[in-house]
Amino acid sequence: MNFESYQDLLERRRALRLDPAASHLERLVANTSCRKLCKYRQSRLLEAAQGRRSLKRYRRDFLDYRVPLTTLLNEDGIRTSSRQMMESITKRFYTNLCRSSTPVSNLLFPLEKCHQEFYLLKYAEQADHEGSHGSATGPCFG
Repeated sequence: MNFESYQDLLERRRALRLDPAASHLERLVANTSCRKLCKYRQSRLLEAAQGRRSLKRYRRDFLDYRVPLTTLLNEDGIRTSSRQMMESITKRFYTNLCRSSTPVSNLLFPLEKCHQEFYLLKYAEQADHEGSHGSATGPCFG
């Protein structure tokens, strides 16, 4: 007998309980399928215990491994899980994101001057840090 996962059955049963248009027969089928799955799991565990087999392995077989699938929505709003399609969607998205109709303005100062200011600020911070230790001139090793 092919049993569906327990979580799917419980979710379907919850949805049927909340659905006012669901028939009584649908609710009964959902309840009995959940009960059958519970009984099946209990019988398998009992069988493993009586046969002195690993209960841990049987429980692990029953776990519902729900690996979330990575999906992306394309431009039409359709989910895609194919790696090639996801790569093409991502490429198009970032290409459109990085494209800009406004030109990049020129820098106000040359690049060398920017580096000089950066090093002057770093030197001033280092000198301030060394002076706070109360040591004489020279690098701070503390």
